[in-house]
Amino acid sequence: MAVQVSVFRHDLTTDTLQNTHDAIITMVAINRFGRPMECLPALFDPDRAGYCLKMSELAKQRKNLSFKWRHEQDAVNELPFIEQSDLMPAESKAKNVSVSDTEVEVRNCFLPRNLNPHDTFFGGDLLAWMDKIALHCAQKFTRSEKMVTIAMNRVLFKLPILMLDMVRMRARVVHVDHFHLEVEVEVFIHSIINGGERRSHSGYFTVLNLDDTNDKFKPIEKGLKIDETNQDEMRIHMKAQKRLKFEGEDTNLLALKTRILSGEFAAHQHKHQ
Repeated sequence: MAVQVSVFRHDLTTDTLQNTHDAIITMVAINRFGRPMECLPALFDPDRAGYCLKMSELAKQRKNLSFKWRHEQDAVNELPFIEQSDLMPAESKAKNVSVSDTEVEVRNCFLPRNLNPHDTFFGGDLLAWMDKIALHCAQKFTRSEKMVTIAMNRVLFKLPILMLDMVRMRARVVHVDHFHLEVEVEVFIHSIINGGERRSHSGYFTVLNLDDTNDKFKPIEKGLKIDETNQDEMRIHMKAQKRLKFEGEDTNLLALKTRILSGEFAAHQHKHQ
């Protein structure tokens, strides 16, 4: 199922509620054995039939777009050789470094307080940790403390993390623009009982560079090196550029109308309209 989440803040200077964040989250209902539940009820309101049909069609389009996104990303791995001319020209920077030089890695294990009712690691805590390492990776790359995460894209939770799992998290800069950059974060779990390591989570974080006043965007002076002799990194560059092409189409499908506030929040907002 897809769940839309809208976040608001109460601006004290204007005494109004302002929409600050929007997200669409894909969730899976599971039974007490941790298996996906079937036969979930359909979402339909006879009084808003047109709206329900529109949302159903948008859901199908998002699903098709996700399939296309994965297909194009995987297709890059099948290319025999990528030349510099195959990539879009990058913005000129004062200094360029390889993707591998931007990597940051941390390891951690967890306590019972981090577990959800299913005795697996709580996804919200992991997402916060992924955001922290993405921000640290970006700050290390730019040598700037004034950076903020402005988007999280394609964050995938593939495997549950158990109490006895050791977690390794790796972040690296995979694309640099004028004011912001993209950090790829991957999570790997190592089972103390069974051994071996598996990739469990991944996501892309867009981090914005600010000046010392936090009021203006600050140009990023460093870029990523383009080296045809390193085909692994050439594939990283091409995948990043293909993701950028998806942004417009992806934004249009995800830009649903912000959810209406309920209760006292709705009354508060109505009072100021």
